[in-house]
Amino acid sequence: MISANNVTYRVGKKALFEDVNIKFTEGNCYGIIGANGAGKSTFLKILSGELETTNGDIAITPGERLSVLEQDHFKYDDYTVMDTVIMGNARLYEIMKEKDALYAKEDFSDEDGIRAADLEAEFANMDSESIDYGIMEKAANIYVIPGTFGWDDVGSWLAVGRIRSTNEFGNAVQGNVITVETKNSIIEGTDKLIAAVGLQDIIVVDTEDALLICDKGHAGDIKKVLENLRICNRNEYI
Repeated sequence: MISANNVTYRVGKKALFEDVNIKFTEGNCYGIIGANGAGKSTFLKILSGELETTNGDIAITPGERLSVLEQDHFKYDDYTVMDTVIMGNARLYEIMKEKDALYAKEDFSDEDGIRAADLEAEFANMDSESIDYGIMEKAANIYVIPGTFGWDDVGSWLAVGRIRSTNEFGNAVQGNVITVETKNSIIEGTDKLIAAVGLQDIIVVDTEDALLICDKGHAGDIKKVLENLRICNRNEYI
């Protein structure tokens, strides 16, 4: 929620508006109308933090942020919808574009790697929201159809062990795989023979150009491999 509390804005001795109190609540769309010169654009600039109030304050619910696009009908014509939306958070957009430019460099240097790591760290520390909370829970025009199908929120390789059938040792295997004294593991390959001996709670994924070996307890850290690949400019594996 965004609220304006007793907001007054003066230009010299003239008050453009005084003691404005309004709350913008979740799930609603708002428009500000009025005659030319009434202060509509000025009030929006105050909401966004571009201008300071003469009196009063603007409050935003803790943990939420305000993203802003400029009042220009044609400024974003050359950008994709996704880029335009992200531009509402100026720092996020700057980080993404600088990262893309660094990773696209053919002569990626050590200095570039350090800079990329700093950007990745800043990006990781930025507040994030799932689509469920950020969009779906706030939307008013969503339609739902009931279904009887099974569901699993596949977010990591651990989900494979839940979705696929396992053998008597708790292993989920696919491909040309032989296991000996191996339990509760996920092993996936293609034509190449994979022989697993004495393993437990391990993930092994073999593809044409890469091999992943990971303890199940660290499945959530696989994304760090992608971060390191980007920092090392190994984009051929991403």
